[in-house]
Amino acid sequence: MRPNKYPGKFIVLEGPDGGGKSTQSRLLMKRMEQEKLPVFLTKEPTSDGIFGELVRFIYECRSKFEDVPEALKKCMGSKEYELMAAMATEARRRHILRFENVAQEIRKGNHTNLDMLIQLGMTFDGLDHAERIYIPELAKGTHVVSDRWRISTLGHGAGSGLNWKELWMAQE
Repeated sequence: MRPNKYPGKFIVLEGPDGGGKSTQSRLLMKRMEQEKLPVFLTKEPTSDGIFGELVRFIYECRSKFEDVPEALKKCMGSKEYELMAAMATEARRRHILRFENVAQEIRKGNHTNLDMLIQLGMTFDGLDHAERIYIPELAKGTHVVSDRWRISTLGHGAGSGLNWKELWMAQE
């Protein structure tokens, strides 16, 4: 992990689904506001990023297999996706290519790597979220409270039988 070089503090609450992260995050934000501290509350997966939308769709849809190809088409056809792919470092580009290969498999009806697609989607959602939202807030001196972050992605991935070290490298 890299040290926080910004004036704002980054506070993350991790834990299982239904474990109270959202409740505790809101309570912490409220307390910080009472103390007159600048605070911003956020959550991953996001609801406004293309990867967060994709991951949330997969988690919430009744039939992952039937509806995922259309959701992938929307995600990968977006300007945000094109921009992220164009600006990717060489190391990150390798993981984008993996995402694209898994997406291609799923479009052809092979869903064996759906868990990897979800975890790469979570990883890219977190990276996009950092660049668009919380790093600018931290740079302004705002404290950011996040309901989930990278550790959840690693935990969910490892729980699905994926190599957590590979997922960690995708976050670099």
